[in-house]
Amino acid sequence: MHRRSTWRGKYVDLWSIPHVISGIVIAYLVFFAGIKFDVGFWIALSIGIGWELFERVTRLSRTEAYTNSLGDIVCAQIGFVAAFLLLQKFNSPAAEGVIIFILCAIFGILCLLGYRAFKYYG
Repeated sequence: MHRRSTWRGKYVDLWSIPHVISGIVIAYLVFFAGIKFDVGFWIALSIGIGWELFERVTRLSRTEAYTNSLGDIVCAQIGFVAAFLLLQKFNSPAAEGVIIFILCAIFGILCLLGYRAFKYYG
């Protein structure tokens, strides 16, 4: 598989991972703010749609397929739902800081690699 195609898929690609992670982080924030699931779901969805619109308006994703933008939104929502439901079942304050740190590190590394691939391959 060509390196460019791993960052630019029709539905999902390597950018899907940071979108899932962003959904997880939003779930953590919503859960610990005491916001109910249904309200948090709409907050996460609004953020996901807002981000994709921001990418379009700023031309940050000038070559991204519309189906991939939809896939990014779905991936963020999957991350949100899974994390929120797991937090309701397994709430471990000792592990939460470590989990968020690891997720943010993975998010940052993938975004850096994706940005470099975007600059190199266009």
